[in-house]
Amino acid sequence: MAGLITDEMKAFIEANRPSMVATASKSGEPNASPKRSIRVMDENHLMFVDTSSPKTRANIQENPRVCVVLLNADAHKGYQFKGDAEYLCEGALYEKVVENTAKNFPNLPKPYGVVKIRVDQVFEIG
Repeated sequence: MAGLITDEMKAFIEANRPSMVATASKSGEPNASPKRSIRVMDENHLMFVDTSSPKTRANIQENPRVCVVLLNADAHKGYQFKGDAEYLCEGALYEKVVENTAKNFPNLPKPYGVVKIRVDQVFEIG
């Protein structure tokens, strides 16, 4: 199966931050949180860093379904990415993100975790 995230989408993500990440608790209580750290890992995965998002963190641990929205209002264009999130607070990816955060953003606190999203749906907006 071909990947869902195209080179055009990757370029759009790089050029249009922050994104909004929507989550919901197990009981369905919604939460939306802006994320400047959204990145494309590969053609099927997005990721972002959790440095201060307790509601997002709790929701993902209860309910892995997430929606990431990126918009460019001037161009009347955007994308919505839906998928299952995995919350990582150890392992190679987490350690790499901790190292990069300390090097590139020394004023930020150590990340609580990294959210890796397996994208299973993409919708174009606009």
